[in-house]
Amino acid sequence: MRQKNRRWLAGGRLFIISSVTAFLVALGGGSWAYWTATVSASGVLTTQKVEVAQENFSNLAASYTSTARTNTGVFTVMNRGQVKGVASANISAPEELAKDFSIRVWPVNAANACTAAVNIPSSALSGTWYAPPKLEANLDAGASVIYCVRTTIVDWNKITAPGQKIEPQIKLTITSEDGWVATANPAKNTQTTQGRYPLITKPLGVGLYTISSKGNETFCLDVRKGLTENAPIISWKCNGATNQAWGFTPVSALDLSLLFMKPKHATDRNLTYTEKGDLGGLKLGEMFIEKANQNSEKQKWYVREGPGFHQIESAKTGLCIGLSSNGGNDENYMSTVSCGDALAQLVIKKANITFSQSYDTLRFTFGDSTFDTAVRLQRWDGSAWLDTGSFADGMPYLEYAYTTSDASLGSYLPADTSSFRVIASSGEILWDGIELNRAGVEVTLKSDGMG
Repeated sequence: MRQKNRRWLAGGRLFIISSVTAFLVALGGGSWAYWTATVSASGVLTTQKVEVAQENFSNLAASYTSTARTNTGVFTVMNRGQVKGVASANISAPEELAKDFSIRVWPVNAANACTAAVNIPSSALSGTWYAPPKLEANLDAGASVIYCVRTTIVDWNKITAPGQKIEPQIKLTITSEDGWVATANPAKNTQTTQGRYPLITKPLGVGLYTISSKGNETFCLDVRKGLTENAPIISWKCNGATNQAWGFTPVSALDLSLLFMKPKHATDRNLTYTEKGDLGGLKLGEMFIEKANQNSEKQKWYVREGPGFHQIESAKTGLCIGLSSNGGNDENYMSTVSCGDALAQLVIKKANITFSQSYDTLRFTFGDSTFDTAVRLQRWDGSAWLDTGSFADGMPYLEYAYTTSDASLGSYLPADTSSFRVIASSGEILWDGIELNRAGVEVTLKSDGMG
C-alpha cells in the first residue's frame, strides 16, 4: 500500500512527532492496511483499511470445439476495505492466439443474469483476451461489481491445432479517496481448443478417393445400396464399388480446401446432412446425398489433416463426418459428429493406379476414375515437364505410346527411371510422383504416386 506525504493536525495544534512506529499489516489477497502512528504528545492516530479482491476469474476457463466456440461466465470484484475507492481490473494474455478470442464485458446485478442465452447489451465493452477493455468501478466500502464476460472464437479457421491454449491473467488494484493503493494477488484462467487440425496444404486433385475409418480401414464411407435420390450414408466393407468412390471439387479457385463431395455412381449429387425437418426418415445430422447445389452451405466441406488421419468438417456447422469402424449394418446411418470424436478420424486414399504394357504402349487406369476434364500425361526430362499426350474428358484410362529412338519427341522414354505426372487442362496437378523404369523393351511401374 502506498500513500502521499501528509502533515497531520490534532486538537488544533501541530505536534512534533518524537517517535513513530509504522505497522504495515499484510491482509488476505495481497492488500495492506493503513499504518498506525504513536505521537509523543497524545494518543494514537489510526487510518482505515484498504483492500480489494476478486472471485471466480479462474472459473472463466473454457474448452472450445468447432461447434462450441462461445463461453459466458462471471467474475466479481470486491472492495473489502473500510473506505470508498476506484477498483481497476487489468487483464492480459500475451499469447498471439489470444488475438483470436474476442470478448464482450458488461456489469450485471446478479450472476444468474449472465447466461449464454442473454443478449449482449449495446453498452458492453469490446476487446480480445490479448487487448481487453479497461474495467473500472467506484465501489463503496464493502461493495462489489459483477462482470459478465462472453468469449467467442469468431474465425474457427484460425485455430490450427488441438490443445492450443491461452492463459488470461487479472491484476486488481483499488485506490482510496485519500490516495492509498491496495493490490490483490493475480489470478488466471485457461482457454483451450480441442479437436482442431490445420487445413490440407496440398489440394485434393480431380480423381476418386476412398474414405475409411482410421479405427478400421476395411470400412468405407458408402452410399447405401448405390441409390441416388436422398440416399443415406452408411459404413460398409470397402469393396471398390462406385458408391464408395468420392470425388472432391473445389467450391472456388480461391480456397482449394473448401470442397463439394460427390459419389462416382451419382455425379450430379453432393454429400450433405439433415437439418431439423428437412428430410423425413433421417435423424438430425445424419448424412445423405442430394441434388448438387452450388449455393448450398450444407454441401460444402473443409478437409483437415491430423497426425495420420484426416477430418472432413462441415463449413456450416463445424461438425465433422463421423464413420463407424464397425460397419456392415445398412440401417445404421452415419452422422456428423464433434471433430474431437474418434469417429471423425478418417483415412482418405486416392484410387490406385493400375499399369499395363502392350509392346510400346503403356496404359494407366486410376481406379474407377473417368476424368471430368481434359488431362495430360507429362514426363520430367531433367529441366521441364514435357507432354507425352493429351486425353479428352470421359476417358477411363490414359495410353502412352512411347518411342526409344528420338529424344526430341515428347513421346520419348529414356532408359532407367523417369518421373511422370497427370495434370488437368487448368494446370492443376491430379497425380504426381509416378515413376516408370525402362530396361530394354520392358517397362515397370516403380511408384504410383498416390496423389
